[in-house]
Amino acid sequence: MTMKRFVHIGGIFLFCISLMGCSSRYTYTQESFIADEEIDSLEIDEMDSTIVLEFSDEYKQIKVNYRESKEVDEIRYDISSNEKLLKIKKNDSTNGFAIHIGKSNIEEEIPELKVEIPNSYMNSIDISAANCPVKIIGGEIGNLNIKTDSCPIELIHTAVSSFTGVTKDASIIASIVGKPADFTVKSNAQNGTDNLENHTFTGQKQLDLITKDGDIEVTFVDD
Repeated sequence: MTMKRFVHIGGIFLFCISLMGCSSRYTYTQESFIADEEIDSLEIDEMDSTIVLEFSDEYKQIKVNYRESKEVDEIRYDISSNEKLLKIKKNDSTNGFAIHIGKSNIEEEIPELKVEIPNSYMNSIDISAANCPVKIIGGEIGNLNIKTDSCPIELIHTAVSSFTGVTKDASIIASIVGKPADFTVKSNAQNGTDNLENHTFTGQKQLDLITKDGDIEVTFVDD
């Protein structure tokens, strides 16, 4: 094959890729799920959408707000509730073959997953988030477990009995209801700063936080 022919074929391939990238932008539909039973435990398995959990007295039932694409590259959620446990899992049928090119794909095609929660006690919340930030606003949670890859974890005025947080290439920033003496802390910020590294209290509540190439910054606040 001559070099000229190779360059010509290569150019056609790149042109096709660019067209596929433009045409692969998903069309999303807004969806919601409202739990019709009392929920005290929550499990989330997410791949790439920002996760926001917001607790408020304004909410009377748990409501999940999400967006799905039912095109060739299908993106959908499986949501179910049973025996006070709500499960949310994203399923993506692209299997790694989708082509995402351009800034707009990142901003427009990865919508937020938001869960609205009444201001009542949650026994447990477990979040596994592959490539997405996690934010929790308010709330009173017994056991909170969050693991992300390369994305930050943020808690805003949240009460916890036990909080395990793990991430890398990102930080854990939390304002937690209570006094420092209420908590026993295990923390490790590899290649980052950790404002809990000198924590010496041995309270009944637990914080177990790990970051790699990220910081740990926790403040304790009043109710």
